[in-house]
Formats: sequence, C-alpha cells, structure tokens
Amino acid sequence: MAGAIGRITAAAAAAYNENQVSLINLNFDFTLLKFEAPKEFGGLGSMMSLKRKTNAESGAFHRTARKLGALFEGTLPEIQELTKAYGIRASEIAQSDKVKTKHARATELFHHQVGPDSTSIWAAATSGDAAVSVHLLACMLARVFSGTVATSIWVEIVAEQKSHIDEKQRTANFASAYDAASMAARQEFSRDELAEWDNSARSWIQCGDQVMAKRHLAMMNMLDAAKIPVNSEMHTYRSVITAWIDALRAMSCLVSGTPQRVQNGAILLALSAWHLYPDLDLVGPANLQVRQHDPLINNLGVLTIGLENLALPHDPVTWSLPLAYMRYYGEPKIITGFAGHVNSKISMDQFAYIIMGSIISAWESTGFVKEIRSAVTILHRLSSFLSAAWTQGGDAKSHDSQLLQGYHHLASTSWLGQVLVATDRYEESDDDIERSTAMKLVSLGRRHPNFLCPQSIHPAPLFGISEYKYALCLMMDSERRISFLRQLAVNIGLDPSRYVIRYKNTVRGHVIDEYATIRPISHNPGHPESFIKRENIQAGKNIRWLSINGVNQDPCGCKGPCTSGVDNASKRKLSEVYKLLPGATISTTVLTQSIDQALWFPPMAAMMLPYRHRLSKAQTFACIAMLDTGTFNFDPKGLNNVFAISSGNSIYVAGPLLCDPYEIGDRFEVRHIAGNIGRPGLSLLVPPPNPKMRKLRPGTWNQLNYAPFDGKQENSFSQTSIHLSFTAYELPLQTETTDQHIIDRPARFVETLVSVYEGGNWVADLDIMSALQSNLVARFVCNEGIMGSPAGDCHKSFVEVFGDAHEMVSIDNWDEFLEQSESSDKVVRAHGNWLARLAFTATSVQQDRPLILLPADVCWACLSRKMDFVSQLRPIIIV
Repeated sequence: MAGAIGRITAAAAAAYNENQVSLINLNFDFTLLKFEAPKEFGGLGSMMSLKRKTNAESGAFHRTARKLGALFEGTLPEIQELTKAYGIRASEIAQSDKVKTKHARATELFHHQVGPDSTSIWAAATSGDAAVSVHLLACMLARVFSGTVATSIWVEIVAEQKSHIDEKQRTANFASAYDAASMAARQEFSRDELAEWDNSARSWIQCGDQVMAKRHLAMMNMLDAAKIPVNSEMHTYRSVITAWIDALRAMSCLVSGTPQRVQNGAILLALSAWHLYPDLDLVGPANLQVRQHDPLINNLGVLTIGLENLALPHDPVTWSLPLAYMRYYGEPKIITGFAGHVNSKISMDQFAYIIMGSIISAWESTGFVKEIRSAVTILHRLSSFLSAAWTQGGDAKSHDSQLLQGYHHLASTSWLGQVLVATDRYEESDDDIERSTAMKLVSLGRRHPNFLCPQSIHPAPLFGISEYKYALCLMMDSERRISFLRQLAVNIGLDPSRYVIRYKNTVRGHVIDEYATIRPISHNPGHPESFIKRENIQAGKNIRWLSINGVNQDPCGCKGPCTSGVDNASKRKLSEVYKLLPGATISTTVLTQSIDQALWFPPMAAMMLPYRHRLSKAQTFACIAMLDTGTFNFDPKGLNNVFAISSGNSIYVAGPLLCDPYEIGDRFEVRHIAGNIGRPGLSLLVPPPNPKMRKLRPGTWNQLNYAPFDGKQENSFSQTSIHLSFTAYELPLQTETTDQHIIDRPARFVETLVSVYEGGNWVADLDIMSALQSNLVARFVCNEGIMGSPAGDCHKSFVEVFGDAHEMVSIDNWDEFLEQSESSDKVVRAHGNWLARLAFTATSVQQDRPLILLPADVCWACLSRKMDFVSQLRPIIIV
C-alpha cells in the first residue's frame, strides 16, 4: 500500500513539474533564443556589417525570424539538406566581388548600409530550420510580387496561421501539445516588421541575381517560356502554404539527388528565387537537356519539364491571389504577379534591347520589317557603317549629322548609340543564353510600343534613314548624294526628261545651286535662260547646269527635299544619368508607363541645346526613382532636399557627399552604391530642417591649445567619422500610380541625420548639400600667371611668406573649432582627410562663418594676398 501511495505521489509530483515547465515556457521570451548558425552560412556571416549582424542575432530581425519560424514550424517539412546547400550558395554570393561597392569613400559614409543585405538570412540561420524556410518563402514572394503586395500577403497568412493554431488547440484532446505553437500565435506581428522582413529578402535576391548572372538569365528564360501558374488555388493562405511546401519538398529532393517533375510553377519560382540550379530535361517532340552544372545539386537531381507546359515567350510563370489585407476597406483585390523578364531588374545594357524592341514595333506596323532578326541585322549594318565612316577620317568631324557625331561621342550616353551598340553586342556574341535573353527583351519591348512615345509620333522606320531626305544627310559630299539619287531614280523609274537633281556647290567661296541629270542622255537638251551648262555636251553622258543671277529655282520647277534630324531627348537624358551608375538596375515594369510623360524631363524650352543641358539633382533623383522601381513619376519640384535614395539593393547618393569639398565637379551628379538602409520600399533621404550642433562643453578649457600655425599640412582629425541615422519622422508619398486606399505606402521621405563624431562623441548633425551650395564657401586658387600677380613668389614656403608675424592658429580638435573666438585666423588641419574637411565645411556654414578651402598644394603667397583682402571676415581656413 505504501508503495502504491508512493507511486501516486511521484506521479502527482511529475504532473506538477510538467505543468510548471509548461508555465515557465509560456512566460519565457523564446524570441531571444539564439542558435549557432550552420557552418555553411559562415562565409555570409563574416561579410556582414556589425550593425546588421547585431540586428540579426539579437535585434528586431532576430525576433521576427524566431516568431515566424515558431508560428509555421508545425506546418513545414524538414529541409536539412536544402538548408546546407542554401547556406553554401548564400556564402558564395555574399563573398563575391560583384556585390562589393566599388566606391571606397562610400564605405566611410555608409559603412553600416553598404554591401548585400543578408540580415534576414542570418537572422533565420540563427533561429532554426523553420526560420530558414520562412526566409525562403520571403524570397519567393519578393520574386513575383511588389513590396506592398508581399507585405499584405504576409499579414494575411500570419493571421490565418494564428487562427489555425487556435482552432487546433481548442479541438485537441491534449491541448498542451500545442502550447509552443500557441505561444507563437500570441505574438504580435506589426506590418512594419513584416515589410522589413520582405525588404531584406527582396534586396538579397537582387544580389544573388547579379552574382549568379549567367545561370539566372537561363532560369529567367525558362520562366518566360513556361505558361504555368504557381497553383490554381484562389484562397491566399491555402495557395501560399501549398506553393511553399511544394517548393521546399521538391528542392530538398533535387538537392539530395531525387529527380522531380514539374507539376506547377512553384518549383520554377523557387529555383529562380533561391539561386539553386538543377539540370533540366525538357521532354516533348524535341527533347532537350539543359545542363547547369551546379555543384550544390546532386547529379541525379534532374528536373523534368514537359514541353506541353511551355507556351509563347510572353507567358511567364504567374501567381494570382485575392488579397483581403491590402486595403483599409473593400472586397479582396485579386493581384497577379509574374516571374520572368516582364517583372525583373536589368542593367542599362540589357535595357537597350527593350528600347530596340519598342522602336522595331513601329517598323513592323508600317511593314518595313516582318521579323525581329531582320531588324536587328539592319541596325547592326547601320552601326558598322557609322563606325566605319568615323574611323575613315576625312571631313567626318565637320559633318552636321547628329547620328554620326552621336555614335562617336555619345555611344555610352545616347539612347540611339546604346541601341546600335546593343546590336553589335548581340551579333558578336557566341553565348546562346545571352543571345536568347536579348531576343526576349527585344520581344518585351515590342509589346510596349508606347513606352518611348505614342505610336502616332514614332520616328519613321530606321529613324527616317529609309527615307531619302534623311539618308542624304549621312553622306559626306555632293558626289555621293548625286550617285545615290541617280540610283534611286532608276529604282523608282523616274523620267530623265522631267526630273533633275539639285545640289549645292562652292565656287570661289560662293555657294551656288547646281543641277544634274538623273541618267545619261543621248541628245542635246535645251535649258532656261537663267542656267548654263557646266561642261560640253556629249551623247551618253550625264549633264550638269549651274544657276546664274542667284536664281533659286530648279530647271524643271521641282522643289528640293528638306532634311531634319531624328532624336529623342528624354531617352538621351536617361542614358546620361545611368552612364554614371555602374551596377544600377532598371525595373522592366517601367514599360507600363510612357517615358515622354515623365515629370522629371525638362521642358522643351530648356532643351534648345539638348547635348549641353544637364538634369538638376532633383530631376536626376526623379528619373532614378522611375527607372529603379518602374512605378513612380515624381515631380522634381518636391525633391529639392533629397540627398540620397534607397531602393532594393541600391543606394543612390548625391555625388558631392562622396567628394572632398574642394572638388568642384558636377554638383548634380549622382552615384550608385550597393546596399540599402533597411527600410521597405523607396526611401528618399532628406536632412532635418535645422541640424543641431553641440555646445562647447564645460571643463574642456585644457583642450583649447590654439597652437600657432606653422604651415605644416597635417591631419589632426583621424578620429573624425560621419554616420547615418534616422529620426522617427517619415512622410509617405502619394503619386498618380499609387492606389490611395492601400495600407502600405511604397515610397516615403525619411528624415536622415548625417552626424559627425569625434571618436565616440557626437559633434553635430550636418546638411552637407545646402552647405556646399552656400556663398560662404570659397575655394582658394593660386593666381600664378594671371595678369597683375607678382611673379616669382608663388613657390615660397609658408615661413618665407608669413614669417612669425601672423595671427593664424591651428585647430587640432573639435572643441577648438566650436569655441568661436574671433581674435585670430583659425586653420583647421585636416590635410588629406576628405571626410573631416566635408564635416568642417558643413559645420562652418551652419555657424554662418565664412571659410576658405585650400587645395592639396597651397600657394602661401597668393593666400597671404587673399587674407589681406578678407581679414576682417575672419574666415575659417581648412587646409
């Protein structure tokens, strides 16, 4: 009996302990739990910035990954082998030189933001297999849907999953079995954190596309060719979960060496989003094998695709979902996403093929060409002709053909030059994937003829060169034009007794009209009194006349042709902008708009000299916003304060922020950096209205040395750095292309602090762009050789010029600078430190103090004369 009682007591105690553990688990914040990342992800982790890695391991991203992983863990299959393969591929991408920023100075100003955004991957890798699966779903959604749509999908499936867990626990015989899932279901998921989760994955797949470019293009071609939906389920939660599980299982099998057959578009979408590339067997009337040679896929892991699933090139993989969480009010809105070139990011070189296709569409409508390859061949021949004409020399430089000059001078900036170069690239390529991709992009452009301009005002076929009045402009001299017109007359059967050719000729410095027959004649024709023959008449020869008394009419009374150039300034400006943005991409969804309706394009009054006009900084940012997203058509008037844009895996920053302030350069230039600021959608960075600056700190009197300046150009500010941070102020933007009723705003102004630090101590927040445009900034220039300047003293040393009798003191720390004593001339010693010089320039202007920027090599004699002129202003001198 005692033994039985003992067993009952022990059982009761065990039950009590089990309940206690359960209660402890329910109160434990499981989102703080961190796993050791699988070793396959080690390469990726080593490339992350400290800020991103901290966020992924213990910050908001880690908590999001843990919550999502726990919420869906009971729904997902095991993917250990897939996780290993994905970790190796992710590390390969992160360590590639292709995604490293090429601008060294950008890493100093944007050191927390540059490089691949792998935050969501590392957060998932340190949160368990289920979290990795959640990241993989984020990549699938980002491949096919926009950021606002993907965020709405996340909100909906999270809400549905919570409901499913609650229902299971409510109806289960053993409710405690669902305690862990129930804990996950009670977690809060804000739209903002889900949008940031999507944004990180969206940025990552752009990095992967760039590194795995050749395999990625082959996969995109396959997506373009497959007329197959992801699935036919029209319930968002069921559709997403089904596609997700199908993709995870199929890819796990392929990685492990188990062949698979395409049943729906989910597996094809996963291949493109996860950057894993199995060999493909295309089965049909003509079997085809595509060998990708991906070392991460077992040789036996072959994906078979039935050719009956392949259709026209313009029918890619699609996914349609009814979204109930996208708008504040209304019925679910059905959104269809596409995976393929129709919804992708491409380079400017590839974009030239799309422009080519849009041009060719007009040629086809007039019957000038009947198929794409004929048009490409014609363009290639035109390109060869123009390049040959230039290299032959002669009077080509003086020729007034914009087309010829554009080929030589603007091949990389003129839209027409880029199209011609693209045809050369296509014809000279022996890469089947590259050629196939080019043709698909040309076809995509053909389906959007209104992108360049309305069809009604498209240039004539072959840019008008197919019309004789334009073709004549390209010929070097009158003799070639006459030969051309004579052949044209033969081709169209003109009567030589009724038609002649008029041309200009210079005789003893005078330009006169001359005329020539279109064919040799066998008799001696007469002529009007106002014309005389140039040579003796011989039967069977051509005859020429010249006009006398300045009569400007033809012997036969016909009128000569007029000539004009063919160009499109908006496309030329687009090309000029992207010439300076290597690595930047363009969204193919921009084809749904017409570039001629772009608000960033300057008014025609400003385009009277189109090759000289430059876009302003605001116009350039508006152009980039339209091309990068394919969506926004901003009025530049509202972007005057913008100094950078973050979108996807790109940061576009005003060029002066990456230059020494002495460098004049182009103040409207914009540079591209690989990275992002971690905000979803398009972020337009603006400074605060009145940047703050610290006051002189009490007790720093011992730092105020003000050593006499000895002329030595040294750098006392090696500990000075500039960092970006963000206030809570954001202003969503509304554009004509944005649904006013959607919850998530795809574009916003983000108030950004550009802060200067001395060591770890904050000094000031800066408005650099405004400062650089201030009249308080003067850039010192030596006057050697200029009339009135004394000769021979421009090479004297500082001591020879100033001696000991000067009032210049050195500024060697920020406290000395902030103490605004006017008793002497202050020389900031930041030689060779562009970042510190930029910071001092901005802070001086913000203090309303004039300053003089000195170059690397200073002429002390000229500086002395300048100081005599401005000594009463007591300017800050930055050496």
